Amino acid sequence: MKTLVHCWKNTRGYGDFVASTMMLSSLFPDYDVTWALPPGLDICKVLRQPQCELYRNDLDCRFLSLAAHGEEANRKGKDEFCAYVHKSHKETIFCDFRYKGLKGVDQKFKAMLEFEPSLAEKVKNDIRKQFGNAYAVIHVRVGDNAMKGRAVDCSAFVAKIERYTQASDIPVVLISDDMRLKNTMRSRMPVSDAMPFHSGNVKGDAHSFMLDVCIIQNAVRVFALSTHAWHNTSFSRIPALLAGIPYECRGMMPPNQR
Repeated sequence: MKTLVHCWKNTRGYGDFVASTMMLSSLFPDYDVTWALPPGLDICKVLRQPQCELYRNDLDCRFLSLAAHGEEANRKGKDEFCAYVHKSHKETIFCDFRYKGLKGVDQKFKAMLEFEPSLAEKVKNDIRKQFGNAYAVIHVRVGDNAMKGRAVDCSAFVAKIERYTQASDIPVVLISDDMRLKNTMRSRMPVSDAMPFHSGNVKGDAHSFMLDVCIIQNAVRVFALSTHAWHNTSFSRIPALLAGIPYECRGMMPPNQR
């Protein structure tokens, strides 16, 4: 059996990488699909099976991005990529694959979001003490500008958060990539203490990443608001799917910069 090694080589978030690995597996069911994380990434320190350092030569890794080039271009790119894989005589093929459209979850890759057990248990105990055993999550993906420290107008998000919390029959915990939004809401609702960062950033706080993912995976339900053009956010969607948590995401127009 041939092996496809999915290499995390660009700056996408970890959730997008997991989703793309699952899609790669669905496209090539007769191949053994595994993954390779760069050893310098902080997230590797908390993952149970980081699968580090599987590739050495950048020239061995073929890149394909099908995220936002239009349906026709994406179909053509996928066909060319699949033809390349099927024609290759190599037993192990390294690739950096990016493709959206995942509808289900392949349990084979659940380990990609399983944390080192002792660390995970400590974080889960802290979550229970802070938020209890029954809470909902609202995840607000404001955008990369927020994580770069740029001020954005979050008034529309505040209004939607308040409507959602008022309609909820259990406490709602806020997770967001905008620290200003979190500080604004802190006096009105429970807020994650995690320091926002893009999970593709090697300088990020791995504990914060782990905290937010565990909050999502231990929630009763998750509701997300996203400014992505495709009206989705893998950061909350993939952990919720893997944990079997009911999930809903709605799109919002990106807030104007001040």
